[in-house]
Amino acid sequence: MIFTELLRIYNSSSKNKEEPTFKKAIISDILSFMEQNYQTMTLEKTAKKFHFHPNHLTRLLKTNLGKTFIELSHHLKIKNSCTLLENTDLTVDQIANNVGYTNITFFYKSFKKIHGVTPAEYRKKNIESPTLL
Repeated sequence: MIFTELLRIYNSSSKNKEEPTFKKAIISDILSFMEQNYQTMTLEKTAKKFHFHPNHLTRLLKTNLGKTFIELSHHLKIKNSCTLLENTDLTVDQIANNVGYTNITFFYKSFKKIHGVTPAEYRKKNIESPTLL
């Protein structure tokens, strides 16, 4: 959902209307690739896929979306971990591994930074009072 929103904002901003259509398409393709491969993607693999230098890819994303590759990657992994927390009985460690984190402590820190609560607290809160869509 965050990627869809970023893409919508990017496509509707007046600054970007003057940019070539292929640039918008490339960013759209990059975001789609990231969403489909969030568990195993790296900056280097993504840059290679789109024939960019890793530094150029990060600069392109930061300039056009306001977020670096790493920020987008963490948000995507955390978003998917929220879905798993809400809809499965997997342990937090299993979920962290499922979404691509190998360091559980880093997963906890990233999750808390984005949501303000631990994954267990998030799960408890959303099981007790599920959010309405």
